[in-house]
Amino acid sequence: MSKSRNINTSKIAKFYLTIPLIISIILYILLPTILNYPIGSIDNKFQQEIDGMTYSMQFLLMSSVCFLLGTIVLVININKINKLLAALEKEKNKKQVLVQKITSLCVKLPIRLYITQIIVPLVFIPTILLVRGVEFIVVLKISSIFILFLTFSAVLSYVFSQGEFKKLIIKIYENQVDLENNIIKEKPKLSIKTKIVLELLPLIIISLIFTSLISYTMNSEIIGDVKYNSYKNELERIFDKGIYKDKNEIINSLKSIKLIDENSTQFIVDENGNSFSLNSNIQLSNFFIKYLLENKEGNRTYDYYCIDREGAFIPVKTNSETYYVGVSYPTTSYMYIKMLGISATALLVIIFVTLYYIAKSLGKDIKLITLGLNKIIEQNDLTYNLTVTSNDETGELTNSFNEIQELTKKHIKEIRENQDLIVRQGKLSILGEMAGGMAHDINNPASAINMSIDCLYEIDNKEDRAKILDNMKECTKRILAIVSSVRDQFRNLGDTKKSNFLLSDVFKNIKIVMQNQLTKYNCTLKINCDSNIKVYGEINKLNQVISNIVMNSILAYKDINKKGEVTIDVVEDEKYNIIKIKDEAGGIPEKIRNKLFEKILTTRGTQGTGLRTIFS
Repeated sequence: MSKSRNINTSKIAKFYLTIPLIISIILYILLPTILNYPIGSIDNKFQQEIDGMTYSMQFLLMSSVCFLLGTIVLVININKINKLLAALEKEKNKKQVLVQKITSLCVKLPIRLYITQIIVPLVFIPTILLVRGVEFIVVLKISSIFILFLTFSAVLSYVFSQGEFKKLIIKIYENQVDLENNIIKEKPKLSIKTKIVLELLPLIIISLIFTSLISYTMNSEIIGDVKYNSYKNELERIFDKGIYKDKNEIINSLKSIKLIDENSTQFIVDENGNSFSLNSNIQLSNFFIKYLLENKEGNRTYDYYCIDREGAFIPVKTNSETYYVGVSYPTTSYMYIKMLGISATALLVIIFVTLYYIAKSLGKDIKLITLGLNKIIEQNDLTYNLTVTSNDETGELTNSFNEIQELTKKHIKEIRENQDLIVRQGKLSILGEMAGGMAHDINNPASAINMSIDCLYEIDNKEDRAKILDNMKECTKRILAIVSSVRDQFRNLGDTKKSNFLLSDVFKNIKIVMQNQLTKYNCTLKINCDSNIKVYGEINKLNQVISNIVMNSILAYKDINKKGEVTIDVVEDEKYNIIKIKDEAGGIPEKIRNKLFEKILTTRGTQGTGLRTIFS
């Protein structure tokens, strides 16, 4: 078991560390494209001067913070499971407790990690970006992409780890077959409906948001390209006369450019980075100006990472210096964002309602089976069959249970028939034992009577004859007592009627019937019972119980070849009469004490039934 244990837990740990790593590498590659980062603006001196940190450093910081807490939770809990598994192999007397702790951890750990992998990015990534002074719209976009990819990683890890932990639980219980698996009794427990929603809804949300982001980015690129080409051509058309007199002449010409929308503005930037915007409400960012000055050949600049604003420009010269004139414009529209948000939300609601209904329907099917099984348990009614409500796996499960139930009823009937046969055999065994003793007990007084009759033929003395007749009378009384005791015990052997009777009468009969066994094995039976104690019950079954226990004591003395005494004490308290039977023959072996009331248990081989005391 140690080998399988290590493989399982290490496999889970490797998966939890590998999947996020692969997802992170993919995200690292795709993030600049998805968020439409400007060409040549990451992992270089330009970004270092603008942001104070390169893209790779930012990504490493955010992903490390996200994975650190999840890894700590994983390692701590995996170590706990491994320690418990190691203890399970050593501490045999604590199996049930240890296995239950392992099972509980295996069930709860995937959910803990799932929540950790989603909550941590949701909290820490926006916090890190906001602390660094990043604009809200940028924080929103970067956080969304990170959380989407990490949620996808969390769902994959959750589904995989659940399967592996289930295998581990099954393996444990296969190796510990005598333990009770009561994980279902733990609270709270996840319903099938909740599990389906928990596993599928995040993937649906991820798909919708990811599709919306890609659509948004592509739309932004298309609009940006259209506006760029339009404004660049317009700038080249207007500024085609060569060298201008001064800056004011350039600005006057710039004003003649027709703007496509009210959120665009004409601008002018000199070689030193000084800028002027014709629309005072729209200011050029440092990123916009710096990127323009360092990427002059492209005639295209950008406002910032993830900001949907660009600029088309051309260089224009005066007698003293060069200016860069152009138009700053948005690459998306509020209306498009609004429509995209509304459609994505509506689609999400429709999918959620549909998924919820499907999950609820499946949960109901399984709940019906559970309710049917509980009804069978509560009413102890094996004749009740579950109703098949669907033509799918749940219907197949119901059919299979009904078939098992029919098979169980058949086996129970066979067991009962066999038990009746064994009980009858047990009764015959008792009869055989007692008959042998009775024959021996009757033989002695019968022989004495026979000898006395012979003597009567020869004796004429009246006194001697009287003595012989008295002896014959005592022998006859003894025979009648033996026959009466045996008759009382076996006349109504199967009788279940209850009545009031004296305990002393029960012990008296037992002593008479078992006298032969007591004499044969050098044992004595001592009875301490008030002659007035009456009880209400089945005298026949009490006879069987006491006889069986006394016989066990006698045979125990026989096994150790020891002469001994069997003592019966009756103790009265307020509610009960307690019968205590004691011998000094060594006691009940430790290994069978917990199995005393199993119906087939016997330590006498073919001579014992293991049933007599139980059924009585």
